[in-house]
Amino acid sequence: MGIFDILTTAATIAKESGKLELQGEILGVYEKLLEQQKKISDLEIENRELKDKINTKEDLIVKNDAYYTKSGDGPFCLTCHGSKGLLVRMISWGAGQHKCNNCNHVVDTNPVALEQLRRQQEAESNRNNNWYQ
Repeated sequence: MGIFDILTTAATIAKESGKLELQGEILGVYEKLLEQQKKISDLEIENRELKDKINTKEDLIVKNDAYYTKSGDGPFCLTCHGSKGLLVRMISWGAGQHKCNNCNHVVDTNPVALEQLRRQQEAESNRNNNWYQ
């Protein structure tokens, strides 16, 4: 027999014996116990969600401006996870690019294309620097 059953039985006995004040106090304890049980349940859910977030964060690595799990699953949006804690899978956008449908962030996940882009930006920067001199 659980605590709620015991309180129900005690309230019934108090009512049958005409002790209505005692019955009211027992029912008040019953209500407070229900409230505490709800708070505990809410905290357990929050605790589980926080543990999941920690485990997810520990499992993520950054590669090519996106998140991947250590097992290689991904890419996931770096922007959404950083700003909102969301783990949003990016979709293929063609030519080695991936796009987040949540924030529209686009990354180039093709290492060869990334190196070409880096070289192109470096060459353009050098041209700009030489022009000013």
